[in-house]
Amino acid sequence: MRQDIRPRSILAGRADHLASQPVVHAVADAFWGAGEPYKDDSRVEVFKVDFPDEQIDHIKSLLGASQLVPPFEDCTLSIARHSFMKNLTEVMTSFDWKQHQHFLNTFKQYRTEIEGLLIHFLRISLPEEKDKDTIPILLLHGFPGSYWDFFKVIPILTNPVRFGFDFGVRKPFQFEVIVPSLPGFLFSSKPATIGITSTDMARIMAKLMERLSIERYFVHGTECDALSTSPLGTASYLMSVWSLFSTRDLSIQLNQLFTLDELATVSYLYYLTETTPHALRIMNTVINDARTLRRQVLVPSAILQSPETPWHSSRSICQHRFLNITRFTEATKGGVFLHLQDPNAVAADIFRFVELVLMHKS
Repeated sequence: MRQDIRPRSILAGRADHLASQPVVHAVADAFWGAGEPYKDDSRVEVFKVDFPDEQIDHIKSLLGASQLVPPFEDCTLSIARHSFMKNLTEVMTSFDWKQHQHFLNTFKQYRTEIEGLLIHFLRISLPEEKDKDTIPILLLHGFPGSYWDFFKVIPILTNPVRFGFDFGVRKPFQFEVIVPSLPGFLFSSKPATIGITSTDMARIMAKLMERLSIERYFVHGTECDALSTSPLGTASYLMSVWSLFSTRDLSIQLNQLFTLDELATVSYLYYLTETTPHALRIMNTVINDARTLRRQVLVPSAILQSPETPWHSSRSICQHRFLNITRFTEATKGGVFLHLQDPNAVAADIFRFVELVLMHKS
């Protein structure tokens, strides 16, 4: 069996400079768990983030025993980088993980088994109201990100009136937000075999939405573009990539763009769940799958580009792959992690795109 993977609409963040290929059919099934294939358990179970104190204490003891490489005395950038990592290490060493864990658990979380993997996801919405439409949207993180990237934008999408947003065609609408952890990331299972591609992950996400009895939905995605034994190594690597993806100005340190608590949280999450080596393996497969990267997108699409990302594509380039661009926006600031830097801008662009699609449909 083969099936089309075609969501209702898609909001994208990047267009690759590759020759396009037409839409192709994807395999309908696979198995990424350990051992022989078996039938998935279709139950959807409540999930809570819960790490034992011993594990947190172990991280802090490793941080206390770690040493940063001294900066070059004649290099301002090296000194600034060293100062930032020193401050981040101090924050991580005194980090109140339980407080942040409690905050993470304020979001409704679940897990369900798909293709042999336990898939973790958030599902958040306000109670339905007669005078409002509720529209499902699937938010997909990239690398090195996670569902944590969206914690600022989720409240805006699910309760827009509270933040001064008023969009709609016949009546106002709000979103039901589903935010999964992609296979191999955080609380979703790590594939037991190599070779999982972006097409495979798209199929798993489509199966997740089907299991939730959601037939039509919008999709918003970002980039799928000494690490497992050292929490400082994990943090240092993540911060270098976050810096590359967040600003082109090398003199700007990440603590000028994000809070140290935000950066410490993502570092803890990646280390506690041993995500980094698995995510790197998966992303290596994804970025080398040129055929998939060239596939054309037929559904209505919106592209929001940030000025500080290390790549940039003109609308004319994007049109070779995205054949139905409904909205093309150049953000005024920010990089790949715009959801954390300017959540209002991201939410506004999503609302305006969905409004355009609904208006065309009506």
